[in-house]
Amino acid sequence: MNDQLSINGSIKDNSFNKLKSNKTVKHLEISYGNVDDDWHLIGELNQLVSLSIKDSFVDFQSFYSALAKLKNLEQITYNYYCFFNKQKNDQLKNIIINIKTFQIDFPKDDEPDFDFNNYLKETYKKKFHSIFEIKNCEKIFLNLEEVIFTNYQKFKTLVKEFDSTEKKLFEKIIYWGMESSVLKKFKKLNEISIDKEKNINLLSLGVFDIIQNKNFNNLGIELNGIKNITLDKILKDINILDISYVEDNNKLINKKNLNLDKYSKILNTSSTINSSLSINPNKLYEIQYGYNKKWKVKKNKDIINIFNDNIETIIFSDVISFIDLSSDDSARKKAEVFSKIFKNLKDLKNIIFDFNGSDLNNIESNYNYFLTIFIHNIIKMNNSINIHLLNIDTNKAIKDKNRHIIYLINFLFKLKLLSKGTINLAGLSEEKLSHLYNEYIYSEIREILVIDDLIYNYSNRFNKFDIKYSDQSILDINYAFLKYRGYDPNDRINKEIPFGECLKNSISVYTNKPANLEEALPNNLILIINKNYLKEFFKKFTGQVRTIFYKYISPLSHIGNMIKHNKDFKVKNLDKISHDDQKYEMALTTSAKNSTSGIIKSNEFNFKNSDENLFLDRIKSPEYFNELMQNDEGNLKELHELYLDGDSPHYGKYIELDKLNNFVPIKKLKALRINGLINSKKYELPVMNELRLIELDLSYNSFNKLNEFEGDDKIKIKFFKNLPNLRELTLSNLRSSYDQELLNNSGYSQYGMRWHYTGVDFSDIHEIKKLKKIHIWGLDCKDLTSIKEFPAVEELILNIFQTTKDHGPDEDKYLSPPINDKSLSFFKNSKMIKKLTLRLGDRPYMDDLFGDFLATRYVGNSEFIDYISHNIKELNLTINFDIKKQSTIQDIINKICNRFLKLEKIELSFGIAIDENSFNWESRKYREKLLEQTLDFKKIIKLKNLTQFSFHNPESAIKLKFINFHEIIKLKKLKDIRGVFESISFKDFRETRKLFKNEKYGDPNYYDFDYDYMCEEDENYKSDWTRFRHINSDDYGDDWYTLEDRFIALEKKINEKKYKKTTIIKKKS
Repeated sequence: MNDQLSINGSIKDNSFNKLKSNKTVKHLEISYGNVDDDWHLIGELNQLVSLSIKDSFVDFQSFYSALAKLKNLEQITYNYYCFFNKQKNDQLKNIIINIKTFQIDFPKDDEPDFDFNNYLKETYKKKFHSIFEIKNCEKIFLNLEEVIFTNYQKFKTLVKEFDSTEKKLFEKIIYWGMESSVLKKFKKLNEISIDKEKNINLLSLGVFDIIQNKNFNNLGIELNGIKNITLDKILKDINILDISYVEDNNKLINKKNLNLDKYSKILNTSSTINSSLSINPNKLYEIQYGYNKKWKVKKNKDIINIFNDNIETIIFSDVISFIDLSSDDSARKKAEVFSKIFKNLKDLKNIIFDFNGSDLNNIESNYNYFLTIFIHNIIKMNNSINIHLLNIDTNKAIKDKNRHIIYLINFLFKLKLLSKGTINLAGLSEEKLSHLYNEYIYSEIREILVIDDLIYNYSNRFNKFDIKYSDQSILDINYAFLKYRGYDPNDRINKEIPFGECLKNSISVYTNKPANLEEALPNNLILIINKNYLKEFFKKFTGQVRTIFYKYISPLSHIGNMIKHNKDFKVKNLDKISHDDQKYEMALTTSAKNSTSGIIKSNEFNFKNSDENLFLDRIKSPEYFNELMQNDEGNLKELHELYLDGDSPHYGKYIELDKLNNFVPIKKLKALRINGLINSKKYELPVMNELRLIELDLSYNSFNKLNEFEGDDKIKIKFFKNLPNLRELTLSNLRSSYDQELLNNSGYSQYGMRWHYTGVDFSDIHEIKKLKKIHIWGLDCKDLTSIKEFPAVEELILNIFQTTKDHGPDEDKYLSPPINDKSLSFFKNSKMIKKLTLRLGDRPYMDDLFGDFLATRYVGNSEFIDYISHNIKELNLTINFDIKKQSTIQDIINKICNRFLKLEKIELSFGIAIDENSFNWESRKYREKLLEQTLDFKKIIKLKNLTQFSFHNPESAIKLKFINFHEIIKLKKLKDIRGVFESISFKDFRETRKLFKNEKYGDPNYYDFDYDYMCEEDENYKSDWTRFRHINSDDYGDDWYTLEDRFIALEKKINEKKYKKTTIIKKKS
């Protein structure tokens, strides 16, 4: 007869009656038994050694009474879903059950949870299958020697769904009824085994805190074969650390057991038995907020004990959560702090980053950036460590041509040059990785960055190609490789890397695009190309380049940097030599030659000795864009964006606007930016029918001076009609300061010794019917006369100045007349403007009187206000008035309040022009009395839609007075008010506060997004609520400082002054 028998109570023919004919069975398993079954029959199995009950509802009294009859029974096992019909006061009287082993089997990880945990049923705490819940259990099971739990970690997972009371209970006990006070009564109990066969350490099991309790330790019970357990005893056996986040865990050690089977190919190379511990990364470091603040390793001795010499493998089992960061700054700081944590792991062999099949399309560029820095830092500490990036869905990534995997491949290629260990990316061979990489860059790349810079192009530190995300600089992707600490005040790149002052300039290159550009791609990959290899790239490239970023850095810029900063070549005591002294120029020339020679001969670069002229020739003359970037134009015929950027103030390579097509095809160009690299011989815009956006920076320097010729046409930007589909126009640095001795001084720059103005011919700009946005900085008012109208412009920024004798022009013909209303007559037919920023000169700040255009003055009679569309919604107006026109200020205020009734935002700033006739520089006072200007809020309240009001005149000579402040109660949409508080009386302020307090405002949610929620939380919130606490009064809008905050501060200040204590000293008579 068979020693083993299984009974399934759910099958009729397999019922308890089978026990009658199998009384000699030794090992019995019962599943799906019911309380109505005849449990007494078990008592007739005299030879029974082990009994297992699964998924059954057991009759408490008859079952245990039956067990008491079995003298050979050694072990009983219940699975987690065994229930007993035990009542609260039920007891087992006068019986002894001889078992030596009691076992509970919890569900496996992949099994569902069958418990009901709600207010109707709480089955998790009514099973009563633990023998330790039975009263006087130590007398009933007096021979008990061992307790076994299997799949215990699953139970710890289930505990998370228990009520808070039970959650706290299982922080103190292993299982129901197993308090130390109960266990100590079992005289023969000597071992408790918890998932012992899985070799899981007690920390991961989540019972270490329980067994560390003094009462438990005094029991003398071995736990998984260990007696008197300490942290050191556990840690000495751990050779694998899992660094991962576990939900709701705020402790250093996670109650988690990592399945090591999935990493067996990597881990089985070790001769030791693998034991892992899971660590919460958030508990390893402290975030230090601030620009220069580094993150710190937490001061915790357990961290030191955990990260010890036993550790051979570190696994990031949920790498996506670990690398989830919001900024490049956080990425750098987190990488550094973890490098410190890992630095003492002398036997570390493997680091595994497990992506768990995550869709790489869903990750951000910052994630990959952190990962690459982190890996690099590790390799720098120990170049024998094996790096494994596992469980990446490479098939999907390849099919989607995923940019993130290409970024990783590019990084790993660079890393292989430093590493002696294995670098494993999802098991792909190096041949496969190379194929993927080359296929992407030679067919899928759409945006390229060309570096035209001798230092970068000849440096041994960079490859001919590199890859970055569009929001990164070249410095970002080489951060770790250059050992650069971006926020170190000592600027270590200059100190640790030869010619670092030049290198830093070369890699501080970004690829910024204009905001709101329709063509902008979401954080695309950009291929960085060394200009020396540009032709090689286009020979192999089969795709279409859509965007070109081109960065030119003049050799003169590097020479200037060396003269100024390099400790070996800079001119010492230069400030003690007069600029007019011949020695000054000679010292700079000598330094330039020595600097160039030092660069050419350095092992940092691969120059030839004859290459000195590549640098020195640039002191004599500039370079030009005079050849096509690609000979046949085939890969550029779909070019949509071109961004040419120079390096201020040297620039040094120039292109003629009308010959742009000789450099790249412009037929389909939609966005164009040229920063400081425009040839000043001509400013004629070519025909670009598809162009939507153009940004021109007209910065001028000594190289431009070499190209000048006689005639006024040289200073005119013209032919806007050639851009019929233009939407946005930006012109900056029309008037720019420059160092006229830049070339004579070998690139050593002293800013702003001369100025130059590039004129603009607007005579045909009105023909562009789609032009919506214009931003112009530094426009001479004499060019306003060429503007007829801006028929479609909705957003306009005009920064206007007047050339006066204070500027020291070479000839009087460069002088400009004052600004009058006729100058601004173009507003009459510019009816679509909704947002207007108009700045007429620099308003004087009396503390420093700084500004280039303090003498610019408006001499009109406020008529231009009548020209501006009455539909305008945002107005930012700065005006420098002629001292004779002070009364016009009131006229302008009155007209604004009566005309622009749709205004939502208004910012005003007024000053009085400073020149020899109006101002005494010795006394720093105006020669005439300035009128006090009054602003009555009774006028302002006509602007019913106003959300922001600012009259910001700090350090102004004009005295302002604001009256009837309380009228703002009538502005029902006002959210910000700035710059008006110095002249408002406290009485008026207090009256205003009272009005707001009594106001019954109809829509609090307009100001307070949390209003409804807070009313539910706080019964007084609704009655106490007032707009006064939700209107910001911070003068610059950068902080949150409500009207209530300002009133309280003012009230306190007044009371301190009013009740200031005085000490009276009486003289003796």
